[in-house]
Amino acid sequence: MVSFSFSICSLIFMLIFLITYFSKRRLKNKDNKLYSLLIICNIVGLIIDIIGFITMKCLPLNSIINNIIAKINLLYYFTWLYIFALYIIYISKIKKINMLLNTSLIKYICYFINVFFIFVLPLKINNANGMIYSSGPSASYVYFISIILILIILYCMIKNIQNLKKKKFIPLLFFIILGVIAMIIQMIFPTILLLLYSESLITSIMFFTIENPDVKVLNELYKNKEIMESNYEDKYNFLFEITAECKIPLKSMEYLCSNLTNETNPKTLKEGILSLSNMVKRLDFIVNNVMNVSTLDAQKLNIIEKKYNLKKVCEELIKRVSIENKSNIKFKYNLPLNDLYLYGDDLKIKQILYSLLTNSLEKTKKGYVEFRVNTIEKIDVARIIFNISDSGPGIEIDKINEILSSTGTLDKEEIELLNKKEVNVKLCQKVIKLMGGNLMIKSDLGKGTEFILTLDQRMYHDENKNDLSLYENIINDYRKVLIVSQDKKLISKIKRILNKNDISYSILYYGMDAVDKIKANKKYDFILISDDLKEVSGISTLKEMLKIKGFNIPSIIMLDEEKKHLTKHFLEDGFNDYIINEDIENGLNKIIEKY
Repeated sequence: MVSFSFSICSLIFMLIFLITYFSKRRLKNKDNKLYSLLIICNIVGLIIDIIGFITMKCLPLNSIINNIIAKINLLYYFTWLYIFALYIIYISKIKKINMLLNTSLIKYICYFINVFFIFVLPLKINNANGMIYSSGPSASYVYFISIILILIILYCMIKNIQNLKKKKFIPLLFFIILGVIAMIIQMIFPTILLLLYSESLITSIMFFTIENPDVKVLNELYKNKEIMESNYEDKYNFLFEITAECKIPLKSMEYLCSNLTNETNPKTLKEGILSLSNMVKRLDFIVNNVMNVSTLDAQKLNIIEKKYNLKKVCEELIKRVSIENKSNIKFKYNLPLNDLYLYGDDLKIKQILYSLLTNSLEKTKKGYVEFRVNTIEKIDVARIIFNISDSGPGIEIDKINEILSSTGTLDKEEIELLNKKEVNVKLCQKVIKLMGGNLMIKSDLGKGTEFILTLDQRMYHDENKNDLSLYENIINDYRKVLIVSQDKKLISKIKRILNKNDISYSILYYGMDAVDKIKANKKYDFILISDDLKEVSGISTLKEMLKIKGFNIPSIIMLDEEKKHLTKHFLEDGFNDYIINEDIENGLNKIIEKY
């Protein structure tokens, strides 16, 4: 009766899980399919146990019906353990075993062969002081097969010893603790039935470890995808514009150089050289102050701890300028679609942008004034590029140089002007420099002026977990590798090998970018670093990583064959292993097996 009561309670308990699980839409992946079979199998096993208890009381002990039910009960134990073993093999991602199971009917053939032996071999039902249990060749065969399956599960556990802390492996640990103990007790004392209830407990624990985000989270992911696509389009358009901006001065420089080749007039030569100098400065600003995000480092920013929404700041600014624009000048603007929260002095940013915009509106008598905002994000820092252009009369080169040379601390008079919000372009340049930003002025007399303001700001991250962050552990369960290399052919080979092994990856060209990733607590199974990196070498990159508290990700150096004799030194300097570039496939496969 105690066993019967346990079965009834377990059945009610598992039915609650069954209803909860199947009432929600699920991801159609292998984890969920195997778990669906497992939970159904467990409930069927509990029902068989309850029916068996009733028939044993009502019919002769070794009747045909009781014998069939007893064999079905043995079949249940085998089936549950077989499905659980398949689940553990799948999440262990052992390449050779998974390939064998995925590319053949072997798992089905093995299952039905065992079913055949369970039903063909004889079985005897015993009654020991009122406690009923099964014995005989059929029961012994199930114990034998169960031991083999447990050994396979233990092998998977040993192969994934470094992953046992991950959420998916929790049921395996419970199985080792509960299942093995229960099975041993049941083998020694057949009247003590614990295995069925242990399996129910393990199945219920698995409910909380499988990948099963609900529809709400999937909708959130879809919205996130839409925003990312929109941001991608903005970045693509921005890069297209910047490329065009670089081509114009290059063509002008080429034209000037061809004209100055045979020029003898000193005055014309001086003007030409001055024009070339300004074009070089313009290109240098675009390349270094706008596009070169490798210079972004949050630790170097002088942060004013005040959170603001960039989009909202720009919208407020546009609204104010639009109201004050009384002329017939067309005021155009283009803002980023996503809500980006940053730390900084939003009041001064608005003050500077307002001053530059009103300056353009005042100087422009006909045509347009355009305000554009773009962002480049890197880890937890964003570079904001404000672009204000007009079709006004333009600014002379001497005046531009005077404005851009205005640096240093603010004097008393300038502070008073700043407090009164009366800021001219020259003062704007000073304030921008003090905020750690850069200003570029491009002007063609009679054609218009363009102000390009770049400013680095730390990004704000909400510490409260949202729906998506709840599933971050699921994303982290997948194997991921960081590749730091500037050799495109080598990267292509590595990508091909990792794709074959179903391993995701991130690619970076600069060592300090990789250091920033580690500082941002990004997790990787291992890091591949090329030795011959420009700017910061492979060994220097690792040394910077080793300075980070808690850094323990295996790091592998990638060397040319001619440097193979230096491997000992690299290992002494902190690298865990090495790969020879000329034998990348064999070397990387060994690293994958190892880590």
